[in-house]
Amino acid sequence: MTTGDVREFVNTLAVIPGYNDLFARKPTLEELIRCLKKYPVTEWLSYLARIQNMLGADRSDNEERMRHVLFGALSPEIIEKLKDFQNSLKNPSSLRLFYERQLSTLQQLAILYAPESGAGRLAANDGRHDLGIALLMTMDLMGKDRSISDGSLLPIIIQDQIRMSITPAPVFAARSLRFYELFETNPTPEVSEYLSLFEKATNVNAIDFILGGIAVAISEDYDPNELAECWTAIHRPHQCKNPKEAKVRTAYETVRMRSISNLKALIKHFEKDNPPRDWNLIALSQAPICNLGKMGAYVLNHTALGRSLFDGVRHTVLTAAVKKSSPLPPPYNNSKAIGQLYGKVFENYVQYLLETYFPGQVYRIPEHKKEKRADLLIWFPNKVLIIEVKGVHFVGLRHAAFLSIEQRRNELEAIGFPNAIKQIAATILNIRDGKIKAPSMPSYDWTITPIIPVIVTEEQMPLVPGCWDAFYKPFCRPLDEMENAGPINKLRLLTVTELERIQDYELPYDFATTLTRWAADPKLAEVPWDCFVSIQRVTRKQHSMLSRFGDTIKLLASKLGIDQSLIRPVDEENRH
Repeated sequence: MTTGDVREFVNTLAVIPGYNDLFARKPTLEELIRCLKKYPVTEWLSYLARIQNMLGADRSDNEERMRHVLFGALSPEIIEKLKDFQNSLKNPSSLRLFYERQLSTLQQLAILYAPESGAGRLAANDGRHDLGIALLMTMDLMGKDRSISDGSLLPIIIQDQIRMSITPAPVFAARSLRFYELFETNPTPEVSEYLSLFEKATNVNAIDFILGGIAVAISEDYDPNELAECWTAIHRPHQCKNPKEAKVRTAYETVRMRSISNLKALIKHFEKDNPPRDWNLIALSQAPICNLGKMGAYVLNHTALGRSLFDGVRHTVLTAAVKKSSPLPPPYNNSKAIGQLYGKVFENYVQYLLETYFPGQVYRIPEHKKEKRADLLIWFPNKVLIIEVKGVHFVGLRHAAFLSIEQRRNELEAIGFPNAIKQIAATILNIRDGKIKAPSMPSYDWTITPIIPVIVTEEQMPLVPGCWDAFYKPFCRPLDEMENAGPINKLRLLTVTELERIQDYELPYDFATTLTRWAADPKLAEVPWDCFVSIQRVTRKQHSMLSRFGDTIKLLASKLGIDQSLIRPVDEENRH
């Protein structure tokens, strides 16, 4: 494994130009609105949904496909300006024009301002030019007023990292299969209780909702080369010959489909008077499917569709819990109780993943009445991992917006990050004192055996060069004060998405040793895990979650009585 260089991390960051980069002038929101009004809203939604499906999170690094979209969706003038801009870059290969949040932001702007009807067509040369102009202007508006003159470069990088952290829809579908134990005849009490709350909040069967969303996700998983098919009406319940399929599609549509007017109201409610740079895009997450009446219903946002299968359940339950007249029974008519229940479900899923990777080495640490402890212990021949699982979501609607260092630090405190450190520290003391010991774990000399603290989160934590001193070092004092009693490695942060992909890599060392080397490299200790292994040139041998997506399809087919031979197989090679 070679020693990395932080410059390689910087080079992995995409350069996405704005209008100012190509035309040397900053646009205004009013200019973009005038552009949007030239074409009907369905034109905008159609093209943006196609681009998003072709260049989703699992396909964005495909250079050939990127060029195909560029030449198919933009005018010659903009393409020439892009070439000139690319030639001016030190690393021309890092140039991109599209990314998820940009497309989604422009979708919401189109819903708000584009007319419902009109003769303009984006397929014409003038239309392709205006599409490119709108995308470029959106990038500038998303970054408007972000100045680095006041020392805010670090929060800008963190904001961009959070915004660009996207999980593909098939991964969400595959996660929901095990997370909600859809294959189990008798799921755990925590999962059963959690899904029953969703049903009380929506009057919709939770399993039907999830299966219905998976059915839509499968039908939308086109070959990316099928550009013309990436904006077609989805199969509606009344069109299903199979009554079981009709039932689950109805359940999903009931919760996650809206009309244009409903979407417009949702956007105004959630975004209020915020500028596009601070939009949270919750409206699209709540309604990734738009009902266009006689035209049919269409998927606007494939990532939002995927997320709805996983954390859409959580947000629905939380929304119901905080209502004045909550439909949820006590004690679940408050967000804290919902969070605790969800935390247990999330812990169960993380434990399942780790036991799959490290059979016989994972120990669930028993809860203690008087003190909070970490959740899991994993032993290796010469190292021990202590894992705290944090299923808490970031509470602020402005999480993906521009926040100062102080605001971001307050956000981390609000989700209980300092408490997670204290729980790990207390657990290490108990392990060294012999109060906690896994039955299968060998005896260790704790004066020389490294303990590796790990926090697993659902969402991406700030993790870029420069953020350790800004956030985590002050929080880690309880760990630093214990080092004299034995070696404790630098805290490691992993998202559940990164955890799901551990077995995909051909690591030259065991997992614990790799974590140790990651923490010990001063140039790379602050970059995310996936970035670290990429910089180390670690080979990825598979994409296990896409394989699980195949299992998800098979489960759905068996439950609904669908002929599996009619389902297009998952193309793992093109998803790497």
